[in-house]
Amino acid sequence: IKINNDISYNDAKDEIKRLVEDAVKLRLRSDVSIGCYLSGGIDSSVVSSVASQNLKDLNTYTFTSKAFPKQDESELAKKSSNYINSNHHEIELKFNEILKLWKESVYYMDEPELGYSLIPQMEISKKVSENLKVVLGGQGGDELFYGYSWHTQIATSFIKNLKDFSFTNKLKTLKN
Repeated sequence: IKINNDISYNDAKDEIKRLVEDAVKLRLRSDVSIGCYLSGGIDSSVVSSVASQNLKDLNTYTFTSKAFPKQDESELAKKSSNYINSNHHEIELKFNEILKLWKESVYYMDEPELGYSLIPQMEISKKVSENLKVVLGGQGGDELFYGYSWHTQIATSFIKNLKDFSFTNKLKTLKN
């Protein structure tokens, strides 16, 4: 991969937009119906938005859970769905279902995962697969584009600490 460090901010924005749109459009080539997972974060909202511009009657899916209100992103997903005019579906997970799915989700993990997001993702995938075989998501984009406020807090803290970091100090620490 050739990296251009001299690109302007506006040119970089345009290039990222082009790359994301191309990536989503490429994945919309299908002989079957396509839907999108929509959490309300930047990643799934962008993917769903591009898909909605290129498909008629896009169906979007999110989970909701009264048992875990802090992790319930259904309100954000609803706002995103209204904005892109998708047919939005909420799949509710109850506390007892989440506990039951815990053991099954651990079985399917390739590696340990922090948090419990795999459980709702697994259940939504099961339910959505009853009607669809292709569903787009945005896994990883929130981390790259600071999709949640806590990402910004981590990045700000990292940059602040980076000012105090020097290669010489690091070598001295390793030497001792």
